[in-house]
Amino acid sequence: MTEFKWHLMDEEVPPTGYGHYIIMGQRGAMYYADSFEVDTHIDLGGYFHVPNNRCGYKYAREIKAWAEIPPLEVQRC
Repeated sequence: MTEFKWHLMDEEVPPTGYGHYIIMGQRGAMYYADSFEVDTHIDLGGYFHVPNNRCGYKYAREIKAWAEIPPLEVQRC
């Protein structure tokens, strides 16, 4: 069985670049994100790209926790 390992955004940020993440907003909403980038122009702590979302991004200050989506483990009989 694969498990998600949650990380608090205040304590740890994901690696920069492409990845598969579940992110939790400050009020508990859950989103899928496909990358994390650090914005060097504005000090917002980085942002997640959230496809199929109205604005397309969630800034680090809006996120309570994140977890990397583990690869699917297929068990064959």
